[in-house]
Amino acid sequence: MDNNLRGRTLTGISWSAISQGLNQGFTFVISVVLARILGPKVYGLIGMILVFTGFATLFGDIGLAAAIIQRKELEARHLDAAFWTNVVMGTTLTLLMVAIAPLIARFYKEPLLVTLTAVIALKYVVDALFVVQFALLYRVMRFRTLAGIQIGSTVISGLLGLGLALYGMGPWSLVAQTLGASVVSLVVSWGIRNWRPRLSFETKAFKELFGF
Repeated sequence: MDNNLRGRTLTGISWSAISQGLNQGFTFVISVVLARILGPKVYGLIGMILVFTGFATLFGDIGLAAAIIQRKELEARHLDAAFWTNVVMGTTLTLLMVAIAPLIARFYKEPLLVTLTAVIALKYVVDALFVVQFALLYRVMRFRTLAGIQIGSTVISGLLGLGLALYGMGPWSLVAQTLGASVVSLVVSWGIRNWRPRLSFETKAFKELFGF
């Protein structure tokens, strides 16, 4: 049993390394090409948004995914509680970014940032929808599958961004690239894992996970 666990762990590390390497390499290539097509001004607009969205992301993860992976006895009520908690957190962050979008635009004196920020903030909701699915895949150590999802989402979203940039969509190509990666991860992870949330939330189950 120990040898089997060790082997699966080493395999997981290998797939994680492969995924990181391919993702970083492809992202670098696409970023160089997009920077050439779009120019520094467009990248600067998205960079202004990422300053705020990156900070907000720190409050989006409260550790429920890690609790799902580590918990010895996991029941459906735990998964339901984790799912709906993440959805609420993701929705709250999205609404918060939409609310402060005018302030961001005013601060940088760029009116377009209002719409760009509001749309890119949808990523919080989309990401929240597959947190449990990813945690379940990690729990059963399906690292090869996770690597495939991550690489696939990076490639598809990168090509989407590149196509839109060539079509003349400017900063929206970068927004589409960001959201595209999340949407691909959502669709594929839900297709692979047959678990579905119920319209149920148990406070005790949440406390048991949050205590982790």
